[in-house]
Amino acid sequence: MSETILKITTAEICNLQLNYSISNTSFGEMLISSTEKGIFYAGFANENKNVLADLKSRLPQANFTEKSDIFQQQAFDFLNGKTKQLPPFHLKGTDFQIDVWNALLKTHFGQKVSYQDIASWIGKPKACRAVGSAIGKNPVAVLIPCHRVVQSSGGLGGFYWGLEVKKRILEKEKS
Repeated sequence: MSETILKITTAEICNLQLNYSISNTSFGEMLISSTEKGIFYAGFANENKNVLADLKSRLPQANFTEKSDIFQQQAFDFLNGKTKQLPPFHLKGTDFQIDVWNALLKTHFGQKVSYQDIASWIGKPKACRAVGSAIGKNPVAVLIPCHRVVQSSGGLGGFYWGLEVKKRILEKEKS
C-alpha cells in the first residue's frame, strides 16, 4: 500500500473526528474533510447533491466539526494550482478499493486511462467491473483523479458528481 493512502482501521471508526470546510477551487466550490491523519473526503458543494449529507453518510458514527486544518489547506492549495504536492489521505475502503485508488494517483495531469488500464495496473486484468465499482466509491473527488478514467471505446463512462462536472474537470486539465 502506498504511504499516501492510510486505511482507516476498524478501531478508529467509532472515535473518528472529521473536520470539514468549504472553499472555492479552480474546479468549483468544494467541501473537503479530514481526520488528524489526512484527507477523508472531497466533494462538490455546488452540484445537485447535499454534499454535507453525502460526507456524513460515508461514516455516520464519526464526529463532524466545521473547522479548517492543515490537510484541507494543502488540498485547497493543490486544487488551486498553488502546489503540486498532494496531502496524505486517510480513507475507509477495502484493500481492493485502496489498490485502485493508489493506481489512480499514478495517472498524470491531463492523461486519460481506461478501466482496463487500471485493472491491469493492479494485477487484476479481468476485474474491469470491480475496478469501475471501486472508482465509483472514490470519496475524494479530483484529488484522487477518478475523472481521468474513461471507457476503452472513448466514452466518458460514469462520474459520481455527474458527466458535466467530469467534462469540466477534463477540459480544465487539458488547458
